[in-house]
Amino acid sequence: MWWWTTTRACTNARQVLFRLCANTDPQRDSIFTKGPADVLDYATCELAVGTNLDLDASRKLPGKAFHRPWPPLIKMDDAVNAKVEKLSHSPQPA
Repeated sequence: MWWWTTTRACTNARQVLFRLCANTDPQRDSIFTKGPADVLDYATCELAVGTNLDLDASRKLPGKAFHRPWPPLIKMDDAVNAKVEKLSHSPQPA
C-alpha cells in the first residue's frame, strides 16, 4: 500500500488509509481498468488479462468537479489525545 504525493512516496499505512477514506468519493474518484496481468495469476477471469482498481485520494482542485473549499485537517488537543490513549490501552470488556 502506498500513497504518492507531489514531493514523496508515503508508506505509512495509517496515513494512506486516512487519506483514502477522507479524500475520496467512490463515484468520482474510482475507476476499474482492464489490462495485462501475470500469466501465472490464477485469479484472473482471462489468461494474462486482469482488472485494476484505481483510487484518486489527492486534494481536488476547483476545476475537477470539486466546487467548495477544501476543509482543513482537524487536530485533537492534548487532553483528547491523552483520553484516547488511555482508552486504547485499557482492558476491553469481553
